[in-house]
Amino acid sequence: YYDFVNGVDNKKTIGDRTLVDKECDPVLIFNFSCLCYTAAFALFLPEAASNQMDFSYLFVTGAALAIFYTAKPLGLKYHALGDLVIITAFGPVT
Repeated sequence: YYDFVNGVDNKKTIGDRTLVDKECDPVLIFNFSCLCYTAAFALFLPEAASNQMDFSYLFVTGAALAIFYTAKPLGLKYHALGDLVIITAFGPVT
């Protein structure tokens, strides 16, 4: 979503062109993403309440990396930190 909003995904880019080709409404994609993150946090709350702190750190780290990979205000991908985020998220955090 944020690649589309920030103009990174356009007619010339190769990759997922769902929003570029107007196959889905950007507002729908954003709202569905928010719903998925909300559901993940709701499912996480009972685990956090059971004092599983190791899991809590992993969950919060993974969620933050996923959200701020392209989302403002950090947009880590756009500040040459995208590879580091991917290596961290799919390496030690997983």
